[in-house]
Amino acid sequence: MTTARHALPNGDAPLSGLGKFFRESPAIAGTVLYLWVAGMGMIYSVTLFGEFGINIFDFAEPADFILAAFKEPFTMMMAIVTVAVIVAYVLIIARSEARRKYFQRHETLLIFLLGATCIAYTLLPARFLGSRDAHRLKTAKTSLHVVHAKGVRGTGSDSVQSISATLVGTTSKFLIFYDHQTHQAFALPTASVQRIDIATDPWVQVFADSAQSVALDTTRIDQTSTGDYLLWFETRWAQVRTTTPRPFNRALINSVLRCQPVGFKTVSVTVSYNDEPATAHVGGDVSEMTRKPWKTPVPRSADEGSFTRACAIIAKLVRPTKS
Repeated sequence: MTTARHALPNGDAPLSGLGKFFRESPAIAGTVLYLWVAGMGMIYSVTLFGEFGINIFDFAEPADFILAAFKEPFTMMMAIVTVAVIVAYVLIIARSEARRKYFQRHETLLIFLLGATCIAYTLLPARFLGSRDAHRLKTAKTSLHVVHAKGVRGTGSDSVQSISATLVGTTSKFLIFYDHQTHQAFALPTASVQRIDIATDPWVQVFADSAQSVALDTTRIDQTSTGDYLLWFETRWAQVRTTTPRPFNRALINSVLRCQPVGFKTVSVTVSYNDEPATAHVGGDVSEMTRKPWKTPVPRSADEGSFTRACAIIAKLVRPTKS
C-alpha cells in the first residue's frame, strides 16, 4: 500500500532531505510555520500602520511581532490553508508513481517555484489586507471611540482630556488612533489612557443660517486650570471659499472659550474641502493662548450664536472644577 512517507522522492536531493528533516522533527517544522505566520502578521501590521503614516517599528517591541499571529485572525486562517495544501500535496503525490518520478526529475524547478510561491503567498495577501483594512478605518466611522487620556495632542498637560477617534491598533506599550477630523494618526502610551468609551455622534449644531452651519464636538470639552474650556468647532459653508491657495468649505477650529462674560481665543484652524485631507492649517499650541487677549464676539454674528449655545451645552454637560 502506498503511504504518505513516499510522497517525496528518495535520494539526497535538497527537497527530499528537507522533507525528511521536517518529518523527523515536527517541533522544528511547527516553529518554522509559526515564525512564517508571524512574519505575515508583521507585514500586515507594517502595511496597515504605514497607510496612516505610522512607522510601527517606532512603537512596537519584538514580542509584539512574535504575537502578531494571534492578533491578526487572517494569519491563522492562512496557516490552516497552508497546512491543508501541504497535506493535499502529500496525498496527491503519494498516489501516483508517475508524479513522484516527475518531481524527482524536476526537483530544482520545483524548489524555485515553491520559493517564489512562498514569497508571493507571504507578501501579497498581507499587504492587500493591510491596505484594505486601513481604507475601511479611514472611511467608515462606525468604530469611533471617545479616548480619555493625558497629553492628548501634545498639550503637555497632566489633566485628562478627551478626543473622538478610531482605534487602529495596539502594541504592548502604545495605542494608535486615527482622528477623522484632522485626518491624522497619533499614538498614546498605554499608561496615559484613562478610559475608552464607545462614541455616539459627538457633533451638536450650535448655529446655522443660509451661509453656514457650526457644530460643537461634545466629546472634547476640556476644562482648563483657569476654569475656561478648550473646545472643537466645525464650520461648514454653503459656498466654497477661496481665501487660501486651494478652495475649501469646511473648517475645524480649536478654541478656548470663556462663558462669563463670553470671550474666546482661537488656538488653531484647519480647513479642507468636504471631508478630504486638510488643505491648510494655522495656529499654535494651547499654552501660547495665555499670553493672548480675549476676543469678544460681534453681536448677532455666527460667533456669538455659536459660543452662547456652546456655553449652554457646557452648563449641562460639565461640572465646574472647584478651586
